Parts: sequence; C-alpha cells; structure tokens
Amino acid sequence: MGIFNRPRFPSSVIKPKSAKRESSVATKARKKGENIQVSVRFRPLSEKEKANGEVEHWEPVDDVTVGVVSASGQTKVAKYAYDAVFQSSTATEEVFDKCAKQLVWACMDGINSTVFAYGVTSSGKTYTMRGSRANSGIISLAIQEVFSIIMNTPNRDYLLRVAYIEIYNEVINDLLDPTNTNLKLREGSNQEVYVENVKEEVVVSIEHILSLVATGESHRHVGSTNFNAESSRSHTIFQLSIESSVSNGDRNSPGDVRQSVLNLIDLAGSESSKVGYEGDSTKRQREGGFINKSLLTLGTVITKLSEGGLSHIPYRDSKLTRFLQNSLGGNGRISVICAVTPAASHSEETHNTLKFASRAKLIEVNGERSMVMDDKLLIKKYQLEIADLKKQLTDLVDTKMTQARPSRPSRSTSE
Repeated sequence: MGIFNRPRFPSSVIKPKSAKRESSVATKARKKGENIQVSVRFRPLSEKEKANGEVEHWEPVDDVTVGVVSASGQTKVAKYAYDAVFQSSTATEEVFDKCAKQLVWACMDGINSTVFAYGVTSSGKTYTMRGSRANSGIISLAIQEVFSIIMNTPNRDYLLRVAYIEIYNEVINDLLDPTNTNLKLREGSNQEVYVENVKEEVVVSIEHILSLVATGESHRHVGSTNFNAESSRSHTIFQLSIESSVSNGDRNSPGDVRQSVLNLIDLAGSESSKVGYEGDSTKRQREGGFINKSLLTLGTVITKLSEGGLSHIPYRDSKLTRFLQNSLGGNGRISVICAVTPAASHSEETHNTLKFASRAKLIEVNGERSMVMDDKLLIKKYQLEIADLKKQLTDLVDTKMTQARPSRPSRSTSE
C-alpha cells in the first residue's frame, strides 16, 4: 500500500483542487439522481422519564414506518415511511451498516459523502455519531471501515487527512487547534465551499485518527441542561479527505487519481422553551438562539430543495447550510439519521423531526466520482519524493559498499 504505510508525512493545510468528473457504470446508473437516504432512530425512555410516569407516543410500526400510539395504547397508526426505522434496542453497528457503510465505500471510490444526525436536544444524536466507551459510534465505525477497505485494496495507494471543526454561535473553530478560531468559508475555482486555513493532519492508523477525535472532543463546547448533563452547544464536523492512486503508477503520468471527502456531522439539538439551564442561563439561551436559527435555516433549505429548488435557496443565511451547500446541492451522497424520543412530553418536537425527515427524503442528489488530473496532489507528490529517496538510498549504499571494499596490496619489486 506504498504511500499509506509511511508515517513520516508533514501536517498540511490544503484547499480543494479542481476535479474532473468521470462517468462510471455506477455513476451512469445514478445519472437521473437518487434521493437522500433518510432513517429514524428511536431512543429508549430515560430512567428519569420512567420515574416521572412518562408514556410513549411515537413508536416504530415496522422497520420502515413510524406511527402514533393510540389513546388505548393497544394499536399504532402508521404516519411516516423512511428508508429505515430503528427500534430503541437497535445497536449502532446495525445503524451504521444500513445508513453509512455504503457511503464510506462510495467515498473510498472517489464520491463525496456526508452523514449527519439531526434531532432535538437529548434525542441521541451524539450517542449515534460518537458512541460511548462501551459502544462505538458512526465516526469510529466509519474509520474502521476505511482501513478495512485499504487493507483489502492492495492495488491502490491512499493518503488520508483529518480535519475537525465546530460551528459555535455562527463562528467556525478548529477543534484540532483551539487557537485557530473564527475561520472563514471560501469558494474554490470549482465552486466547492471549503474552510480556509483549517488544520489538517495526515493520518496513518485507526489509533491515530481516534486520538485526534478525542482531542477535538475535548475542545468542543458543551453545557448542562435539564435534559442532558453534557448537551452539545455547537455543530461539529469530522472531515476525512481521501486521495488514492494506482500503486506503482508511471511517475510521469498522474494516472487514476481520486479525491473525495467524507463528512460526519453531529448537529446540536434544536431547543424549545421546555429546556432549562444550569449555570450561566443567559449564555445558554444565546447559544440556543444560534442553534435554533441555523437549524431553522437548514429546515428552510431542505423545504425549498424538496419543492424542486426553483426559488431562491438561502444557503448563505447560516454557516451550517453554507458548508453543506455542496452536499445538499447535489454534489455527493447524503444519509440523514434523525434521532427521536418516543416520550409523549416531546411529541411535538418528535413530530417536527419526522416532518423534516420526510421533506429531506424528497431531495435528489447526484454523486459522481471525482477524477483528479493534478500532479500537485499530495499523494503524487509523496510518491515522487519516496521514489527519489529510494534512489538516493540505493546510491548511498552502493557508494558505502565501494568505499568499504578492501584495496588489494601492491606487489613488491624487490630483488
């Protein structure tokens, strides 16, 4: 696996390169577009909710349908259908297999992919994306899948880079470098939106990436509410950039070079007046205002796209939608995991999430492979540098062997 097996890569900051779209058999099959994949995951009632006598109002009817529990509690009336609906007992591994695994494979094949979790505060979004000490989340499962694919693809060299950011009160911060704040969104020559000057780390192992994830999580803004001891106060975006090329390719030709990005996003939860705060309530209310505004904009964008996108789409009204413009605009594949609670006290919030999910299901995207014809890509640069270093090493060994070879003594001419 050549490039990938060499850990001595410098950290770097790179903006997207221009890419040439390649039509493959898979791409042609999606030429008319495919709908965003949308799933719903229920969390169980909390111990606090059970102690308060909470009852369930929304429940899965089957593995694709959500319904309302009747007043008698005996029947469920089907209301909404999605690509997948998960019971509260469903393991995150199954959620990953049905909602994210195919997108990881697509991204490794050069197609930009995005997975994000949506829902109200305390609905299980962060648990789904990050997991816990005992159970892996979507992020760690995706990382494991990436390395499994690399290990089983010996004919390609891979270069992986990680960035981790948060959008807090409409300000973009670098979670891998807490001094790198108030970052700007820019648009490249290929009209793709990217974060300027974000720190990117070249990574070489699962452990390396997970250590960066842990570093990023330690810098994330969290706060205490009456729903969660640690409630997310920002949207976080884990970004894995993937470059690959055919192993041992012609050093004078860029060859089959692919570049793509996998975005794994944990959105902060929308909040209602039911949310109570501990500590600095003014600060928490301000955070909640920014969160709700950005999610409202996201909802507006989703609604307009679901209606065909014929009217103005306000991507620029929030940093979140501006960042997601490439994905929501159709360039890539998207999976939305909507986390909900069955509790009757949150029935309205759950209903709003389900309506958001239904609108998202109507949006079409067209993910195509990015073929990058640019010899300045890092992976090509490193391949050439490695080839040069190998040559230098060979020359040095030959020289040392020549110098170490004992000279033959001259014959005496004495009589």
